[in-house]
Amino acid sequence: MAMQRRSSRPHAAHARSLSPIPESTEPPSSCSSAISADIGGLANQLIAMLQPPVSRRSRQVNEWIQNDGFSKFLVSAFQHYEPSENDLDIVCLLAQDIYFKEISSFLTTGKLRQPLDSSTAALHSTFSFESVWSDYVEQLPRLTSLFQTIIQRENACHLRARRKYEKGPLSTSSHQDNQEDRLSAVSYDQSDDSDCQSDDSDCQTAKRKHDSHGRNDQIPVRLSKTAQRKAKRQTIAMIQGLSSVMYGRNQRINHIPAQIGYYLYASRTSKRVIEVLNQAGVSVSYQSVIRGLRAIARSNAENVRQFRLTNPRFIVVCDNMDFYSKVRTHTLSNESQLKHYTVGYVFVNDVGSSGPMFTKADIQTSKAIDFTESDLLPNNSDVQWHLESYHNLLYEILHLYFPSDLTHYLHKGKPLTPVPFPSVFQIPIQKTKMETFSVWDKNEAIINEMTDVLREMQRELGCNSEDLTNAVVGHVGDGLTLRNIRFV
Repeated sequence: MAMQRRSSRPHAAHARSLSPIPESTEPPSSCSSAISADIGGLANQLIAMLQPPVSRRSRQVNEWIQNDGFSKFLVSAFQHYEPSENDLDIVCLLAQDIYFKEISSFLTTGKLRQPLDSSTAALHSTFSFESVWSDYVEQLPRLTSLFQTIIQRENACHLRARRKYEKGPLSTSSHQDNQEDRLSAVSYDQSDDSDCQSDDSDCQTAKRKHDSHGRNDQIPVRLSKTAQRKAKRQTIAMIQGLSSVMYGRNQRINHIPAQIGYYLYASRTSKRVIEVLNQAGVSVSYQSVIRGLRAIARSNAENVRQFRLTNPRFIVVCDNMDFYSKVRTHTLSNESQLKHYTVGYVFVNDVGSSGPMFTKADIQTSKAIDFTESDLLPNNSDVQWHLESYHNLLYEILHLYFPSDLTHYLHKGKPLTPVPFPSVFQIPIQKTKMETFSVWDKNEAIINEMTDVLREMQRELGCNSEDLTNAVVGHVGDGLTLRNIRFV
């Protein structure tokens, strides 16, 4: 490769990212002509020694390669000499081959493929950009480093933040308290000193902390709110850029475009806009979105049927969903109108859910004779409970709006203790298991349509009339819903 001796200082773009190598002293003038005459032969010998097979290389050449001699040679060449256009083209071609192999290896893992016909609600509910970026950094270390260098070059001292910081122990308890708000920590080293000359306050803070410690240790720095938002936006931009590149290569690599397509559809984006974004590699096509949604609906219907079998004591919740539907072009058969739908789900809690389905024998109607007016009118314990509830409400308001004043207030010489909310019967804290029904184009205010809703529930649960003849199913809803259910 032809190179010309630089007459000026080393190129700044290369000097930042490459470790400095001390310049060797110039040879005596008597040796200059001999070295110049034999430089071509030395280069040819070096190329010949690097040729395969490896077994034919000498021990000195192998040691030189293992001790990063070749990489040091390249670093020194790019630091102290101005490469020609041909040299840059060759380096770029080699880099392209490295990136191509890295992407090809990642695509074989199948992590980015999302068959739309087998989509499930659980698959999309666990999606997060953080997990996607972690997979990218793990599988595409060189390509993600390239994107980080291009997008976050002005914050070069923040680059290897997450990857390095997560390996070490947490040095402060504030990170645990603000773990969800913290997007990343930063590390500073001596090689990034030239990139901290900007006015970025976080970068300068990292440099000052480094200078005060006097070492190249990894120093966690709490990013400001603005820096956190900027870093998160840059991360999403890098994920989208990498996703568009791989989606343009193969449309089956549709993990990110499918998520974008579902979001656009849920945001009521027009079909034309989704198709335009599909051509740009941002989203899947409109038909692909519909296919994915139908697959999710089929999987959810199967989940509802399995839910009834594994949780016999399920409870049904339903209510109306009304909204005003606007149309772009008004005609006699296409006008804006108020839409009435009915939605619902089934749920169960682990405590008290074991056992068979409730039957009519479980309802002890004989105890209704013991019901008296004292069961409706408040007694002394009820009044005391309401009083303590009001005390808790006042304390919560004061603690919310005047927290600093409460710390100075003393009650009988002692700090004011928190006022807890009184409990009558504490339900065990547990995670509710639930599955959603389909959305029914029915109005619960109309008895006939409410009857159709109950039949649709029975069909989706996989029940027949014989299963529900002597069964008791709990229903939860507002007054209109429960009243119309009783009328059915």
